[in-house]
Amino acid sequence: MKYSAVQLIRKSFQIAILTSVLSTVLRADSTIFFEGSFEAAQLQAKASNKILLLDFTAKWCLPCRWMEKTVYNEESFHGFAKQNLIILKVDVDDLDGITLKLIYDVSLLPTTILLDPQGQNLGRKEESMTLEVLTGWIKNEMSNRQIVPFIEEETKAEVQIPEKNKEPVDQIIPQDEMEAKLIANANGQNYTTSNLDSEEMEKPIHEQIVEDMISDTEEFVFVRGAFYIEAGLYATMDEAVQMAEKWDLKFKQNSEIEQDFDEQGNPQYKVSMGSFETEEEAQLFISYLKDSEITAKIKRRD
Repeated sequence: MKYSAVQLIRKSFQIAILTSVLSTVLRADSTIFFEGSFEAAQLQAKASNKILLLDFTAKWCLPCRWMEKTVYNEESFHGFAKQNLIILKVDVDDLDGITLKLIYDVSLLPTTILLDPQGQNLGRKEESMTLEVLTGWIKNEMSNRQIVPFIEEETKAEVQIPEKNKEPVDQIIPQDEMEAKLIANANGQNYTTSNLDSEEMEKPIHEQIVEDMISDTEEFVFVRGAFYIEAGLYATMDEAVQMAEKWDLKFKQNSEIEQDFDEQGNPQYKVSMGSFETEEEAQLFISYLKDSEITAKIKRRD
């Protein structure tokens, strides 16, 4: 018998549906993101006189996935982005992503950074944003800096990187500074997910997404990732609920409680977290949990 720590009330049940189903039911338009290196994205932004948006994310970051599905997947955003932005998704667990994370001192996910066409930093947001908040911020920066993108006919579809400009991203900052940053991060990844809490997820815009998804089919199928994290075993339900709620607030991974029985037939309660499509994603999250001194193991859903 399985209980969700946040499904004890109706609103929390909607949250669980939203965060787990969006990762598999919806599909973000891959063309919204620039396919290429950071250097190529910079050149494209300069050639088109557009803002370069750096979207720092990770496969295990639920607030990041929520923003991708509810903002970057929106058709109304696609037209705005095509006209005004070059968007580069930066996975902080990839080699180039680790370097860019160090360069821009990213420690909170999701982090969104705006660069002007010349590569100057316009600002950052270390939080999940709605479509209205993100576009409003971008429009404000474009107005303040008087950034007017070139019309499409004036910009080449593809920008070729000259050989002399094919400089590795890790040479953008001095070697001694890079080494110092790497040493400071040598003890493991140190990321925090933004506060996409229950109250925020219950706002009308998010409730409507859930209702629309349910109304699209007569029989709603609750789809989950193949893997999850088992992070604790407790003798009473009260202890399990207390710990699950604590972890929900800290990690935003929709903790669940599963009732089981020991060899003597006594009830015990397992606390699990997350919904991951691959074992690699689950392992990355376990590495993250180690920073909080939490020992966990990967489980496959039946």
